[in-house]
Amino acid sequence: MPEATATKWSPTKLWEPILTGTVCLAICKITIFRLFAGWDAPYFGMAEPNAYAKIILLAFIISAPFGIFRKCRAQTLAFLCADAVCAIKVWSALGPWLGIASLSLMLLTTIALHAIMKRPVRLTSVPLQGRLQYCGYLLAWSLLSFFLP
Repeated sequence: MPEATATKWSPTKLWEPILTGTVCLAICKITIFRLFAGWDAPYFGMAEPNAYAKIILLAFIISAPFGIFRKCRAQTLAFLCADAVCAIKVWSALGPWLGIASLSLMLLTTIALHAIMKRPVRLTSVPLQGRLQYCGYLLAWSLLSFFLP
């Protein structure tokens, strides 16, 4: 019987609308941080050629808790931790007013995530093989983002 479920599952079943929404909100969160963190840079820190690739790769990493554990609370906690870390970096680099502004905008993405996750959705169960594949993809993406200039 386990062979039957293993053949029915594919990595594309992991990308449900709720995970796609989570990744989009993570992209918004990282973009807000990049705009505030590069406030004094030309084009608000978005002029670097690899900035967009890094944003997408970091968004995949931030949305990992839901992809791996399929738990809404774990994903919300990961978003809150990302909010805190990013706001502290902006606060220390540019001062309290921009830190508070960036935190409030990033918290809006967390509130939107919570609203998306509160809707009743039937999630596809992901076997251990799929979760390990997702961890491998995240490891590869994080290594790729580490080596981008």
